[in-house]
Amino acid sequence: NRIYQGQFQYYDAFGHRSDGKDFKIYLISGKARHGKTTLGDYIKEYYEQKGKKCILTSYAKYIKMYAMKMKYIQKSRENKYF
Repeated sequence: NRIYQGQFQYYDAFGHRSDGKDFKIYLISGKARHGKTTLGDYIKEYYEQKGKKCILTSYAKYIKMYAMKMKYIQKSRENKYF
């Protein structure tokens, strides 16, 4: 649930908002260096030309951040004496 400008709004599983403004989520997957970001950029440009707001993010970004954090934690534990 989300509060927006003092009013209660909700989103259902189909991207419908309680105020009637719907949204879409596009998930693009594929192998590395096969054009996922390029396709995302094309989709974003298309909707921005129609006056829509768009956000482009990488799902793998969060997995990589978590992996780096875990690697740092493991590395720091190796240097400590127990």
